[in-house]
Amino acid sequence: MLTLGLLGCLLGCLDANAEEPPVLNSIFPAGGRRGSDVTVKFSGTFAKWPVSIWCSHPDVQWRALEESGKVEAKIDCNASPGVRWIRVHNEQGASVLRPWIVGTLEESIEKEPNDEVGASQSVEQLPTVVNGILEKTGDVDTFIVSIKKNERLVASIEANQLLRSPVDVGLQFLSPTGVVLAQNLDYQGLDPFLSLQANRDEEIRVRVFGFPETPDSSIQYAGKENYIYRLTLCAGPYVTATMPLAISSETPTNLQPSGLQKYEFPPLEIKPPNPIPSDSTYVFTGDNFTGSLRLPIKNYPVVSELEPSTRKEPQRLNLPVCLTGKWDKPKDVDGYVFHAIKDSRWSMQLESRSLGYPSDPTIELLDGAGKRLQLQDDIKNEVDPKFVWKCPADGDYMLLAKELYGEGGDSFFYRLTIEPERPGFALSVPSDLIQGTAGSPVDIEVVVQRNADYAGDIQIGVEGLPDGTQCEKVLSASKGESSKKVKLSIVAATPYQGKIRIVGKSEGLSDVEVMAIGGESLQKDLWLSVKPTATK
Repeated sequence: MLTLGLLGCLLGCLDANAEEPPVLNSIFPAGGRRGSDVTVKFSGTFAKWPVSIWCSHPDVQWRALEESGKVEAKIDCNASPGVRWIRVHNEQGASVLRPWIVGTLEESIEKEPNDEVGASQSVEQLPTVVNGILEKTGDVDTFIVSIKKNERLVASIEANQLLRSPVDVGLQFLSPTGVVLAQNLDYQGLDPFLSLQANRDEEIRVRVFGFPETPDSSIQYAGKENYIYRLTLCAGPYVTATMPLAISSETPTNLQPSGLQKYEFPPLEIKPPNPIPSDSTYVFTGDNFTGSLRLPIKNYPVVSELEPSTRKEPQRLNLPVCLTGKWDKPKDVDGYVFHAIKDSRWSMQLESRSLGYPSDPTIELLDGAGKRLQLQDDIKNEVDPKFVWKCPADGDYMLLAKELYGEGGDSFFYRLTIEPERPGFALSVPSDLIQGTAGSPVDIEVVVQRNADYAGDIQIGVEGLPDGTQCEKVLSASKGESSKKVKLSIVAATPYQGKIRIVGKSEGLSDVEVMAIGGESLQKDLWLSVKPTATK
């Protein structure tokens, strides 16, 4: 009797707590073409199906199908290319965000078996995107592509950097007999890129394999259900850069695309998007070429390098500015001169390697007499140089943009940004998912980063809370522990799943509101997940 009673209590507890928050590990395929309907598989743990699905943009509508994990994505024909962030939730909680990509090309899915050269999967139409998974240890995916003489085959993979797949993908071009013609492992981060010009009409095998993102002791190809990738294949125009590598938020920007092939891309006039995206980024792509670029949207002049721009004949810049240049020959050094006022503070950044170009850039700053004031290469974990400079006196100054090893060529682009470091602050939280239980305080640690030694008081609070949920504002004082870190405490009487924003305001900065960024997804829209009180 006692045993049966205890067992009954245990089963009651298990029933009361059987439902857990949904866990979303991956989405396959990891994207789709705009204007299409795509059936995708959510991999993870779903104690109860269907789940509610949140998407960062309304141009993709999601619907859970009857089978657990099966979902339909309906993409608007006018959807802008780029990343959408997906979260699933129910009354018990929410998942972390997962990326999903809206593209412009035809898409397909890799089919097994395709490990061996003799069993390669045929790709009939170019350009295209193939969605694949390296789903088990030793898995290799191989594809056949036919190209004509003098055509250039381009292959690029999105996996680790954009999709957050925990895999280091490798990419090879093979001959029909399996001889390796070209190979690349890391091009942009851990994701590879390859191109090869054909000397004759031929069939090229494209082989994809992977290793764990964090190396282990195994010496073999790796695979898991979340080793997801998108392989883009193209034999026509492929854009790798534009002049400039940014657009203006106020006026149309004339972009001159360039690519790997000897193809004359027409210039394009790009109007600023309305509204400006929350991440201030414009995804540049087109229907008559392959490749896409993420261009920052700037609210100050966006210009291109004018030749000659040398130390003897420098190009004059008016600050602030975002300039795009290129080291088009070996030992090329580009010079720029600008006027600055005493005690003004300027943030200077030279990007190239982080944009996927094969350069190791350096910045050298000189005063009017030619004396070196600053020499900056990459620092810590950053592959490109960046620093803040305080002007010592009114006058002209020269900036030299150099490739460290004197390399140069058609693909050695860079983007130079010089903008004022205005007094201000930035807020961040450890994660975009804030979790708690109804009736108990939900504490949030907010990190405050003050720019240019900003010493004003900052009021920090939460916007978007449901009725009945309380959160008192807190003060980040100019000095002391709260100047760097504060704690918010949300008290929710009832369960809730939805968006919130953490906002900081300061009287010292007129008309400025700074929203906290959460986690690696860099989302301003955070998610508050308050689950019901556990039943005993």
